[in-house]
Amino acid sequence: MGDYREIKKQLKQKEQKLFEANKQTKSLDNASKEVIQLLDKLKPMPFNKNNSQISNENITKLY
Repeated sequence: MGDYREIKKQLKQKEQKLFEANKQTKSLDNASKEVIQLLDKLKPMPFNKNNSQISNENITKLY
């Protein structure tokens, strides 16, 4: 029975770690979506077609 209790305890710890990892993954996905949206909204610079302009507000969101 001692092994069963230890295995059950380890299972509970690993489930908690998995829950935390899933939470972090979801927050990272949300942050990635925000960055992609900001990049999609970039305005082309009038003097160069290959550069894009980003506002200071959006720069602070990225950090």
